[in-house]
Amino acid sequence: MRDADNENQLKARIIDFLGASTRNGLHVSNRPKTAVDLGNGRLLDVQFIEGAVSAQSRKDISSYVLELYQGRIATLALEPSELLKLRATLLLGLGEARYLTSDERRLALARTYRVYVPPGRKPPEGIHQFRDSYRDVRRVEREDVLAGVAGIVVEMLESPQAPVATVGSKTPWTYEIVDAQDDYVYPASAEGQIRTVIRRRTIRSTVPALTEFRQTYTDRTPGGAMPEVQNVGQGQLTIENLRAYDENGVPGYRYHIVIAFPPLQRGVPLEVAWLLTHRLTYEDQWRPGAVHHVQLTPTVPIGKLSIGVRFSPPEVPEEIWRIDNVPPQNIRQAHARGENLTPSHDRVQAKWEDVTLGRAGGIVWYWPKHID
Repeated sequence: MRDADNENQLKARIIDFLGASTRNGLHVSNRPKTAVDLGNGRLLDVQFIEGAVSAQSRKDISSYVLELYQGRIATLALEPSELLKLRATLLLGLGEARYLTSDERRLALARTYRVYVPPGRKPPEGIHQFRDSYRDVRRVEREDVLAGVAGIVVEMLESPQAPVATVGSKTPWTYEIVDAQDDYVYPASAEGQIRTVIRRRTIRSTVPALTEFRQTYTDRTPGGAMPEVQNVGQGQLTIENLRAYDENGVPGYRYHIVIAFPPLQRGVPLEVAWLLTHRLTYEDQWRPGAVHHVQLTPTVPIGKLSIGVRFSPPEVPEEIWRIDNVPPQNIRQAHARGENLTPSHDRVQAKWEDVTLGRAGGIVWYWPKHID
């Protein structure tokens, strides 16, 4: 009886943690949240919860997330356990769902629930047979999802095959970024319509033998093509999981940068670097009066960050400012505006230390209105 009580108490604490973290998703946080203290210095963290939800899934949940987001799904051929994982992924902002906005996740979640069809009536065709409003998902259904996720987590914790390294991890990353540098270069005229950026990362392994650097990137390129990528540092670079992506009506691409290298021992630093060449449209690159920006939103700890932008005269922005520690979707909003920046030798640079996870830092500017 005592064991059952302990299990119920543990499950209740997990539910309480999940319920308090769903407004913007589990990953929108200043630091990795701790759900439950397992004793012996072990902490149940967000990464383990994400792993528990995704574990032993017979289907790729991420494909359903993208279909729901794009409104293409007509039926959900998922078993109850898989449907629960999909709903949890959307509700908690896990996996691919973490890149959707809060409203987009909620709408997609609503569309995993069918509308009520009165007896004798035929259900409508296609997407309309699902609910189109998050408000239509009753509170008890939300609580059912949280309880289901807590049950999955408890089951994994009690399993003899529980991944102890992850369950007990106080550092849920295989590496940390000691120093990050992004250097952007804009051309001397609009004719080239090319923008380049060199990204350098000095990483430090937090595991006994790290063999790759992996990061997810999104490039919003209205009317443009997927950027060209060239390795300019150590290791072998590949692009994985390349797919089209649309955010708030702005098309682009999402992909994984993967750089493989010989085993790197814990605590040893390594610098990796790559060059991106963007072929942009005139409107996207030079449109006067519009807000242009470059930014970085860290998903792993970053000690120091530097973002620089070089403008070639005579086309230098008339107004430039930095953005500090804001939600990524707010970087263009006026209330997020930070200190004004003045170019030196047609270059502007901003630096940050101890960058907050899930929060954006960047540089924003207006082009002069006289650009033709």
